[in-house]
Amino acid sequence: MTNFTVLTDEQAAHDAATSKRYLEALRETQAENARLRAFVMEAIDMMSLSRAQRDRWLGKLAALGETK
Repeated sequence: MTNFTVLTDEQAAHDAATSKRYLEALRETQAENARLRAFVMEAIDMMSLSRAQRDRWLGKLAALGETK
């Protein structure tokens, strides 16, 4: 048995517009995430850290997950 919903043209257009807005917001968030990651990486590189301290900071950054 298959469940499906039939949308009116207006509902379908609204859903498409909403999806488009959500995807754009996602792309903007990902771009900001990438800019912040680059900033943090630059800050880490500028600090006078021991190798162990640097690795710990990089590990914390990596634990946040990647931007895709």
